Amino acid sequence: ATLHSNHTLEHLNVNYTYSHEIQPDDEIEQHIDMAIQINKFHHLLNPEAIGRRKVIKSHLHSETRARLCRLQGVNRSHYSEIDPLYIPEVLALINQNHDRSELYVALKSSIMILFSTVSRKKCIQQQREYHVAHIDELRAKVEELDAELAAIEASEGGYVVNVGSESRSIKRRRA
Repeated sequence: ATLHSNHTLEHLNVNYTYSHEIQPDDEIEQHIDMAIQINKFHHLLNPEAIGRRKVIKSHLHSETRARLCRLQGVNRSHYSEIDPLYIPEVLALINQNHDRSELYVALKSSIMILFSTVSRKKCIQQQREYHVAHIDELRAKVEELDAELAAIEASEGGYVVNVGSESRSIKRRRA
């Protein structure tokens, strides 16, 4: 929903003609101006790209997000609201668009989510692949040992039939 947020607002004029009216908070105005500037200067982008730019500039920057939360009276991590399968993509966006300290803050906030997200099916598939590869290594080693054993037995005067198979027969010459 955030990526499809308003991308058409390019100008906001708040007219305060009476002195007793509450003046807009400068900090809130700065955040609104930031969003408007992104809308203005990225008008060639599609709406989703504009939304993504605003998310990166505000939600994925820890200090900006903290200021926005304070202004709104909210104090919690937004990572718990993100589908855990998207956390790696979010971390990649932070890494591409902010400095290492921002990535560290994001990792610190989301590390438990990353560790708790385990695909049982994927885990079993990886274990299976590991064991199949290990079995293949062991089979290759058995074949290597069979060949070496056959060579030793052949040099002792016998000859080998069916080298490499599980059933070997050795015939020895009688003297």
